[in-house]
Amino acid sequence: MSYKNFIRNLNLYLDGKLSKEESLKIKNHLKKCAQCSDVYLKLLSAKTSLGVLEKVKAGKNFESKVLLKIASANNAHSFSHGLLLAAKTSILSAALLFAVISAFNFFSTPKINRNIDNIAHMDYYVLENAGSYNKITNTFIN
Repeated sequence: MSYKNFIRNLNLYLDGKLSKEESLKIKNHLKKCAQCSDVYLKLLSAKTSLGVLEKVKAGKNFESKVLLKIASANNAHSFSHGLLLAAKTSILSAALLFAVISAFNFFSTPKINRNIDNIAHMDYYVLENAGSYNKITNTFIN
């Protein structure tokens, strides 16, 4: 028998819910094993302490009130979970939109630069063929 099963059976032993054969096995094991005997004494002490406490009878609607509170707590959790999910979705959507815009700008930037370079060469060509440019008067000289 594993330790976990022994402890489970030990609780049943304390409650008197084991068969005579199982109770005898537990009793014999407790005589041989100091560790399990120590656990048994602690459980027995806890059971004795709890037995001294005054038993209070629950009100008429106690169970239904508890179940109602549990249900409302679950609904509140569901609502807050929904808000959290909506916030995560919004943030993810914004990040995705930012990534798409960034990618578009990244891939379209070289075309814009080429167009600007072409315009600059055209201006130079026009200036070169138009004659000299006077920087003081901002006019062309033929």
